[in-house]
Amino acid sequence: MPASRPIIRPDILSIDRYRPGTPAEVIAAQYGLEEVVKLASNENPDGPFPGVVDAVAAALERSNRYPDNSVTTLTEALAIHHGVGPDNIFCGAGSSAVLQCIALAVGGAGTSAVYPWPSFVLYEILSKIAGTHGLRVPLDDRHRVDLDALMAAVRENTNLVYVCNPNNPTGTYRSRGALVDLADSLDPSVLLVVDEAYAEYATASDFGSLADVAIDRPNVLVLRTFSKIYGLAALRVGYAIGDPQTLADISRAQTPFTVTTAAQAAALASLHHDLSGRQGANRRGVEAIQSGLTELGLDFAPSQANFVWIETGIEGEEVYRRLASRGVVVRNYGMGTWIRVTVGHPSENQAFLEALRNSLAG
Repeated sequence: MPASRPIIRPDILSIDRYRPGTPAEVIAAQYGLEEVVKLASNENPDGPFPGVVDAVAAALERSNRYPDNSVTTLTEALAIHHGVGPDNIFCGAGSSAVLQCIALAVGGAGTSAVYPWPSFVLYEILSKIAGTHGLRVPLDDRHRVDLDALMAAVRENTNLVYVCNPNNPTGTYRSRGALVDLADSLDPSVLLVVDEAYAEYATASDFGSLADVAIDRPNVLVLRTFSKIYGLAALRVGYAIGDPQTLADISRAQTPFTVTTAAQAAALASLHHDLSGRQGANRRGVEAIQSGLTELGLDFAPSQANFVWIETGIEGEEVYRRLASRGVVVRNYGMGTWIRVTVGHPSENQAFLEALRNSLAG
């Protein structure tokens, strides 16, 4: 007689689990390579700022104690950094964890969530976890989030609208003015979540954060992370900016002690550093990659982030394998012939372009 098994919700079993970029070590072993350039996960190639590792080491000495559940010192520092009150900040173990709190607190059976596609896959995954019906909205013909189509997709039972700006995986953006118009158009009962994970990389003159809008509107939240330009992806620190009551309500869905003492120390030690050097280096990297793609005759989406969305003309999985065999790891999204490459150091960007050139030749 077959052994019985726990009963898992069918909607959970339908989830295509999040698939991160393949570790360089795995690719090296698979293809017998001594060196691999990983440009798959939108990580910062520069690592933590000076002083951060020392701050983490000091924090580890207190590992026998639970972390500050209220993330008090970091929250106060973030409030000063953004010119808001401490009650306008809600921290979590990465912006992904904050997104989960939002999905669980606002979604649920009988509700729907609207999000662009392709975009950050967690919007869809977390909607399913929360029991929310997810509604994909295709990007426009410039690979941008189609704000009019998002608005048109909102139903009577829609509680959440997600916008990633700049959008992942395309790197495209919508102007601050266009997003304010979207916020103005939504019913106050619908929560607009503007995910600004890559905002610090954006240099377009009409790009702008909605943080100042969020603190005055209960139905707008802005998300930020220390994983990208600050180089703390492994430590998991993110936060939301918004209305105090909205944040307090959402925080009820958070488990205790999620932001570790080491992570809090790292973020605090990072916050005072000037980001302009990293922003400038990234911009030069984006332009170098895009220039190389133009020379190869390839289409791409102009990026305001730290990655580029590329039409290779070859099925994504095939070009991924060809590049991996040449020691370069990119991200295949399973969306036809498009791939995403993260901006690395100049030598890594050049290695990618050379490997891509050879891959296209067969």
